[in-house]
Amino acid sequence: MEEIFEEVNEDLKQKQLKEFWEENKNWIIGGVLGSIIATASMSGYRSWEHKRDVNATAKLSHIVEELKTSGTDDLETFIASTNKNHALIARLILAANFVENGDTDKAINTYKIIANTKGVDKNYKNYAKFLSVKYNLDNLSSDEVAVKTKELLNTNWKHLSLELQAVSLAKENKFANAAKILNMLSSDPQTPNALRGRAIKLTELYSSKLNK
Repeated sequence: MEEIFEEVNEDLKQKQLKEFWEENKNWIIGGVLGSIIATASMSGYRSWEHKRDVNATAKLSHIVEELKTSGTDDLETFIASTNKNHALIARLILAANFVENGDTDKAINTYKIIANTKGVDKNYKNYAKFLSVKYNLDNLSSDEVAVKTKELLNTNWKHLSLELQAVSLAKENKFANAAKILNMLSSDPQTPNALRGRAIKLTELYSSKLNK
């Protein structure tokens, strides 16, 4: 079981910092970061805000490039001084760095800050909530995991949240309940293929535990 659990944990890991940055930097620069009022009279403000965002993006990019050698101090200073959207991306990077270095308590706390930050896109807040549960899985009962992920079952993170619920149940040897959730995942046409494959493997594993 430990081997399969490790496989699930690896599959659920966040992308490496540079991969995350490469995937998201165009989104950052593209203007989604600010709420820009679309009126001609605000063109001066838009120009200023765009310039601010480009400069902040360049600064964050440099900090990320130096993160492994210089530590997180510059990143945390950047978070404290930038706008909320750049702070969101920086916090996700910071949390990923904490995870990579085995400091899950700091990672969990950072995800909780994101989840409770007003004005942050709800999808990112839900993502942070999911990760705060995922990285605290060893310290939570299956009942606590179910409660903490319940509100995520109507979001984009539904399937991963159900997988967490199943794994937490299996850790308490509640294999029948875990298999029931995994069967739901494997039969749901909206379940991503990689997750469906994991669900099938885990169902087989947990079923074998029941038959012993």
